[in-house]
Amino acid sequence: MLNTATTPKVEDPVWKLTMGTRDLDSNVIALPPGGTIEEHIGPALDVLLHVLAGDGVLGTDAGDVSLSPGDLVWLPRRSRRRFTAGEEGLRYRSVHQRKPGLGITPRG
Repeated sequence: MLNTATTPKVEDPVWKLTMGTRDLDSNVIALPPGGTIEEHIGPALDVLLHVLAGDGVLGTDAGDVSLSPGDLVWLPRRSRRRFTAGEEGLRYRSVHQRKPGLGITPRG
């Protein structure tokens, strides 16, 4: 029986920076052939993508962008995006400023 509580989602990173003290985040995402990351609004941070392997399509408000190995793509903060992997899957590295951690603040 498959334990879905521990099954990673398609968009979960296969690699990420784990050092505690850093200003930069980087992840590697690997989509299987035909895999997708559904349309969503990105974080309040600019993101740089570097396509490592495979191919696919990045859907944006400005239109579709074909992705192939070696491509570098800048995604502005809060931009709409959707990823669809091609026949060989899609593997890319994302790099962005580290997201601020969640914190508890006192009531005013």
